[in-house]
Amino acid sequence: MEDLIAGLYGQSCPWVFLLCGEPHEVQCWFGARKDVLKRAELAALVQGVFPDCRLEHDSLFSVECTSQLENVLAVTGTPSVKCRQGQKLSTADQIEKLVRGMFGRRWIFAVSAQPLTAPAVVKYLNSVADEIRDASTTYLLKHSAVDEQNRLARRYVELLEFKLKRYEEGRSTGMWNAQVSLFTADLNAQGLGRG
Repeated sequence: MEDLIAGLYGQSCPWVFLLCGEPHEVQCWFGARKDVLKRAELAALVQGVFPDCRLEHDSLFSVECTSQLENVLAVTGTPSVKCRQGQKLSTADQIEKLVRGMFGRRWIFAVSAQPLTAPAVVKYLNSVADEIRDASTTYLLKHSAVDEQNRLARRYVELLEFKLKRYEEGRSTGMWNAQVSLFTADLNAQGLGRG
């Protein structure tokens, strides 16, 4: 997925990703703005990243399947980065947990993303770097008793540095303004999805 998303970011292309759960299957849908990326180009991008995938080029997403999905849950948070242990990526489940847990029910997991512009990304990077500098000079002064005692300020600067590192990674692979939702047919399924 990371390669696909990076490719869409390289095209400055807004996109939509849907996982549609039905009682006996889970469908995966990709969409992009057709004035930026044509259907054949999107298909080529998807097949380039997932060579074994089977695409139905003449299928259209049916909006009618959403009519019974009356419950919606906004999904919030920061996407997790796969942890690197040495040079090996961990294989912890991510979206797979949701798919396994919701299988056999009617649901849609929807992601809609707009790419952030390069100037906006630079603005975020600069604001975090400025905050690191300000916190360091204000609370972590050298040759001061405060420097040794202010663990909270040190932790704050560490978190800002981690945030700056994520923004720098996002600068190359893509940064998005994303909205993620889970649509379900009943409240029991919604509670299961929330878990």
